[in-house]
Amino acid sequence: EVVLRDEITTLEAQRKEDEMEKRRIEDAYTERVNGVSEELGFARSQLDSMKDASSKVEEMNKRMTEYRKVIEDLEKQLQSVQKERADLEMSVALYKQKYVLKTFE
Repeated sequence: EVVLRDEITTLEAQRKEDEMEKRRIEDAYTERVNGVSEELGFARSQLDSMKDASSKVEEMNKRMTEYRKVIEDLEKQLQSVQKERADLEMSVALYKQKYVLKTFE
């Protein structure tokens, strides 16, 4: 009977140690899971930020393409106006020449 009680006491002590070890392991895994969850949340936040930045870059690229087209159109208009001005200056010079010649006749 004493031997059985000693065995029961030993088994109860072992069970308590096993229970404590189980709790330590559960706590450690819970802490790891919480850490991974935090990292995952941070990664998701970073991904959202990158998607937002990528979207903004894409929008800016579209605007740049539009601005380039506008600039090209304005440059063509400027060249046209400069040609018209040169033609007009040439016409004015010719009229002046004709006027000077007529006044000397």
